[in-house]
Amino acid sequence: MEITTRPEPGIPGSTVTSITLGGAGVNTMQFNAGAPAYSFTLTGPATFPIFGSIVNNSSNQPTFTLSATSPNVANLIFENAAANAIIITNAGGNTEFVASSTAANATITNNNGGTLQFLNTATAGSATITTNSGGLTEFENQATGGSARLITNAGRTVDLSLLASGFTGMTAGSIEGAGAYALGGFTFTVGSNNLSTTVSGTIQGPGDLVKVGTGTLTLTEHSEQIVSERLVLA
Repeated sequence: MEITTRPEPGIPGSTVTSITLGGAGVNTMQFNAGAPAYSFTLTGPATFPIFGSIVNNSSNQPTFTLSATSPNVANLIFENAAANAIIITNAGGNTEFVASSTAANATITNNNGGTLQFLNTATAGSATITTNSGGLTEFENQATGGSARLITNAGRTVDLSLLASGFTGMTAGSIEGAGAYALGGFTFTVGSNNLSTTVSGTIQGPGDLVKVGTGTLTLTEHSEQIVSERLVLA
């Protein structure tokens, strides 16, 4: 699928930039130079797989909004795909990165009812991922957070407990926010993006939290619920 601007029928000089996605899926989505900020909506019940990469040659970021009310779920699935330079908002939908997919430098927000999952050997890349109240971010199998910035707000969780047994753990560029990080017995190495951040929520064990990089990670009094794990400074 090559995304280009086109006139809206009957309205000279206009362009269609709002597109409703169906369930067919695509291999590659390409946004040409000069393309406007396209807006894609996926409303449940529907599943839209992307099997290749999103190539964005425009200075504008396309947005993908998932909207659904249980049990009618909207699923946006990246299969061996890269989510380059896009914005994803989960509002009652599921976004999945499977196989060797990467979130690349996407901006992803999980709102109430939204779930973000990294499966198999997928990576969060260098994405910025915000998990708000009612949302959930999960890493499973041998997935990793890469060098992503994880912002987890109050009442929400980034969950590592579904990583594969025998898998040593995963990384993330940084963690912050008033939400919870559930280590599930794994080693969580953070700090590679060298940002200075504050976690005022909980670090839930067992497991090890390893801090690397030049930034400062501040754990406030609310983060003293670090149970049966080590804080390792490298």
